[in-house]
Amino acid sequence: DLIHVHFAVPAGAAAFVLKLLTGVPYVLTAHLGDIPGGNPEKTSGWFKWVKPFTPMIWKRAAAVTTVSSFTKMLAEQTYDVPIQVVPNCVEDDALNAGEIRSQDPVRLVFAGRFVPQKNLKFLVEVLNKIKEENWECVLIGEGADKPELVAKIEAYELSSKFKFPGWVTPDEVIEIFRMSDIFVLPSIWEGMPVAGLQALASGLAILSAEVGGMDDMVIQGENGFILPYEVTAWSEAMKGLIDEPERLLQFKNKSLNHARNFTVDKVGRQYGEIFERVVAKRKK
Repeated sequence: DLIHVHFAVPAGAAAFVLKLLTGVPYVLTAHLGDIPGGNPEKTSGWFKWVKPFTPMIWKRAAAVTTVSSFTKMLAEQTYDVPIQVVPNCVEDDALNAGEIRSQDPVRLVFAGRFVPQKNLKFLVEVLNKIKEENWECVLIGEGADKPELVAKIEAYELSSKFKFPGWVTPDEVIEIFRMSDIFVLPSIWEGMPVAGLQALASGLAILSAEVGGMDDMVIQGENGFILPYEVTAWSEAMKGLIDEPERLLQFKNKSLNHARNFTVDKVGRQYGEIFERVVAKRKK
């Protein structure tokens, strides 16, 4: 009845050809790496060679969605098509975080690749500013930046405050999240990171850089902060939550409530409405 395709390039090109050959309509979901200016690793490299061919992929789609308000805004600067935001989602049962409480010491957590995009060395600079505070930091993942990251942590004499569990299973990520307090994301660019949604569903306060879909997840000053790339701004925000346990609990509970906007059931219904509309139009 229809094709639901993720990313205009390369998968959208296949859907476009299939539509020409069979008449089957397609719904395009854009994430970020398929939008000019979205992911520098892609859009400033090979993507520029295919960009002239992408407008027809977007225009021929029966419907276009993006995973965040930021992605929609960026796409609208290049492609003149109607776009609906349908976010990434978390499993409904992921919201069963149990009793929300603070850890002692307050636990900060990150999950992802240790690469320049994630900007983890900046995070170490931030935490060095509040080294005397009652915190620990768990960095889940691996990557090319790890040796430099560890060296920086050792140079600041912070080794006792950091934990590196490496790559762990998705269930173990959730388990660590539920035993944490603050999710940190200092990335240089993002679409709508699933780790951020998992942090919401686990009842974590969120500190994020001004990137991607985090604006949709963070209610400024209520469940977290969207912050500029300034060490002082980050360190003061962290210190404020570490020093005020009741406020931290309020932020965590707000995150858990906000996560209900991103469940599979709710997001699935949005896609279902789009699919039904497209199929109904085709049958006319």
